[in-house]
Amino acid sequence: MNRNFPCRFPQFCGGPLQPEVDAVIRWSRSVPFVLSANFHGGSTVANYPFDDTSTGIAQLQPTPDDALFRKLAHTYARAHKDMWISGYRCDVYPNGDMFYNGIVNGASWYTLSGGLQDWSYLNTNDFHLTIEMNCFKYPYASMLHRYWNEHKYSLLLFLDQVKI
Repeated sequence: MNRNFPCRFPQFCGGPLQPEVDAVIRWSRSVPFVLSANFHGGSTVANYPFDDTSTGIAQLQPTPDDALFRKLAHTYARAHKDMWISGYRCDVYPNGDMFYNGIVNGASWYTLSGGLQDWSYLNTNDFHLTIEMNCFKYPYASMLHRYWNEHKYSLLLFLDQVKI
């Protein structure tokens, strides 16, 4: 689902929208969000837009609101017990997922076209982050309570940022 939203650079996306994506688009347009996040597994980092580039090559791709996105991502990461610590993560990618202060501009890590956070920002003015919760990509149900406990304070502080 996270690679099927309309994107900035049409050469990297296309095809019919999945029903779930269409539902999220209609929902987001009818009840506009100003701050949101989605949660993934596979690393431990707060990822902020943009995720895509015009070339498809990974490189820093800041939004006009980069300073605010960095603040939101840092607020989330800093409240987490260890996300904020700079260093290598998970050994999933050749660079070992090296993140400074637990945040990353999505396109500087790897490019992703058709992502929810870019679409939300460009089409609904929603400041949307992708939170990579843990190195374990597909957690067992028995792990979810632990993940909630690790992330609940970060999430609450992140949501409180809607006031800024």
